[in-house]
Amino acid sequence: MKNILIGLILFQLLNSCASKQKTNIEMSLDEKEQSYLSFPEYRGVSLSPSGKYAVVTTHFDNESFISIIDRATKKIKGSVKQGKNFHVTGYIWKGDDHIIIQARYSEGYLKGSDTAQLLFSVNSEGEDFRQIYPDNRKDLSKNFAARSLRIISDEIYKDRYLLMTENRFGIHSHQNRLSLIDIYNGKIKYLDKVDDMKNGTYAVDNSKKARLAVAQGKKESITFYTKNLQTGEWQKDNFFSTKSRPIRILGFSKNNDQFYFLGDNKKTMSSLYVANISKTGKVSGLREVFSYPKGDILNVTWDEKASKPLFVEYGAGRPKRKYLSNSQRAQYLKQLSQSFKDELVYMGELAGDDYLVQIRSDYRPTTFYIFNQEKKTVDEFLSTNENIRGLSTVKSQPVEYKTRDGHTIYGFLFKPKQWTVDTPMIINIHGGPYGVQDQWRFNGDVQFLVSRGYSVMNVNYRGSGGRGHKFEKLGYGKPGTTMQNDIADAAIWASKNNVARKGNVCLWGVSYGAYASIMSVMKFPELFKCGIGFGGVYDWRTIVEQGDAAGNDYAEYFWKKRLPKTDKEKFKHSPVSLAKDLKREVYIMHGKEDVRCSVKQARALKEELKKYKKDFKYQEFPDIGHWFVSDQDQKYQAYSEISKFLDRKLKNEKNVN
Repeated sequence: MKNILIGLILFQLLNSCASKQKTNIEMSLDEKEQSYLSFPEYRGVSLSPSGKYAVVTTHFDNESFISIIDRATKKIKGSVKQGKNFHVTGYIWKGDDHIIIQARYSEGYLKGSDTAQLLFSVNSEGEDFRQIYPDNRKDLSKNFAARSLRIISDEIYKDRYLLMTENRFGIHSHQNRLSLIDIYNGKIKYLDKVDDMKNGTYAVDNSKKARLAVAQGKKESITFYTKNLQTGEWQKDNFFSTKSRPIRILGFSKNNDQFYFLGDNKKTMSSLYVANISKTGKVSGLREVFSYPKGDILNVTWDEKASKPLFVEYGAGRPKRKYLSNSQRAQYLKQLSQSFKDELVYMGELAGDDYLVQIRSDYRPTTFYIFNQEKKTVDEFLSTNENIRGLSTVKSQPVEYKTRDGHTIYGFLFKPKQWTVDTPMIINIHGGPYGVQDQWRFNGDVQFLVSRGYSVMNVNYRGSGGRGHKFEKLGYGKPGTTMQNDIADAAIWASKNNVARKGNVCLWGVSYGAYASIMSVMKFPELFKCGIGFGGVYDWRTIVEQGDAAGNDYAEYFWKKRLPKTDKEKFKHSPVSLAKDLKREVYIMHGKEDVRCSVKQARALKEELKKYKKDFKYQEFPDIGHWFVSDQDQKYQAYSEISKFLDRKLKNEKNVN
């Protein structure tokens, strides 16, 4: 595989139209440390239907390159330079000779220039490369961003079409249609629509007939529709009760008389269901197939050949797995899992005699292997980040503790190999906050901090996802109160269990994690020595008008339902109101082009801290949105600053007693 990797790198260097950007940034990070923080080198891998070819996406200077590799010769058969700021999200093969590329155009994460999905076409020689959706390559404007395409099936329909939904939406009105797109010329052929459905998804059976639709209203209301195949009419249906989380339809049985879906059970945990559906659209025989009493189903993999779920994953630590299919693919997965006991094994559909196998873990980047079913061999293909190969990494430990008011909180703890009770700790707080969670996975940023001698703890405070809708709702209206108590209780748990000395802890987070870091330092100076935030909200009163929720009915309702009710309450639970009470040093970082949380948020907090002559550091990053997705040098700069700040606060200052 080494020959392929070298070939790909040479391809990048020879075909890049821009040389590596020079920077005047002073950084304290060496090459090894930068490797932990580097963006993935390989972001997409797929085998052709016969397994003869592989396609791989690489990135260099934020340009996207697509390489088609002849697996027999290990040479590049064809290649395409897609261009700057294009991010490939998937591939669809038509035979071995034609590839449909799904991509997005983004100049930065929540920087204001993201588009909806685009489609490109190329042959396996890397020739005849063209954009087929939208039909004008230059149409990357905000008008196009108001169009959302979703491919429903990877199967080529009638040898030239893909089945899709296209939403065309404005602030107050939407159009939602089921259509076919011609993979050769991009022309769209309208098929069907539910007349009064404004924002929803369609589900088709194995014969590609539309059978179900799920719509979400302005106030998070859910409406279901079924289609009568005999009359061709859509009708509303109340076959399932759900209050705010829409169901996810997975697929239909071989005879198209049943469908599987994920939906909330009576305890509001996302569970797996199956139901009968007649040709008239009548739904009956609903039953729960699998549920986990402590949380949501985290993942379901569909078995195309068996027309049923292959397995479900669940659990608070390393996900557990329950198989629901006895197919050959399921048997191979079980066997391979014995060889990768500390990791999770995923397998695509059969390509010739080969399966593309994906190995995920919490201590190394996602790595691809090729499993040959005839020879029963497993050969490594490539890692998504070759730079990290050989570097020291650690596995996570699952964490569980009780809050002061009796709730159970789960999380993950990463300890450096030379850990002692005096090792300083960082609580790394995830963003969102609602419905988002820290999961068992590889995180190079966390491994970087651990490599510098810190323990890192991730906390899924109330309001986080993965524990059911009731747990998420426990955080509604509670930023600054019980949600912050959960984080403080993590530090208390750590000191009581000799995981970290009391006060020898700092906080770090992005977005809501930035807010929670700064807010927790202000509220609990006896527990935390410092806080660092990137892209945070520091005044809840202005989050809508200063962010991308402004003028969006759904987004405005979202925040209205989840924030404190009055401006007085919002201000009370905002860092700008507590600036005068700050006792520990904080570091405020923000991207200048952030459209989710305007840089005005950071500047407002800065002025308050200056007014009261508080100890803080402040830095803005030009041309950066809500976080780093493409500018590698500025990400290195940010972590260089974070490292120096943490070293000074946690390694060079005396502990708080």
